[in-house]
Amino acid sequence: MTGTAHTTVEDIGAYRRDGAVCLRQVFAPEWIDLLNRGVDRNIANPGPWFTDFTDRSGGGRCIKDDFCWERIPEYEAFARRSPAAAIVGELM
Repeated sequence: MTGTAHTTVEDIGAYRRDGAVCLRQVFAPEWIDLLNRGVDRNIANPGPWFTDFTDRSGGGRCIKDDFCWERIPEYEAFARRSPAAAIVGELM
């Protein structure tokens, strides 16, 4: 087990032990901005599998839209060009 630019030895160990790990600030702000634009596009133009689970009592928003990366270019760009795949590879 070795850490890299995105993960530490402790992160890898936590992932292997717990099946999940919280990684903070591993994506540059540009990637977060890209995803935010994608979410805005997705909400404005929901697909056929879009579901809004938001509790109308004023809490946070919770949505899902299956296969949306195929029609939301920001999501596809993130999936194909961001460091996300490399980070997953580091953990696994």
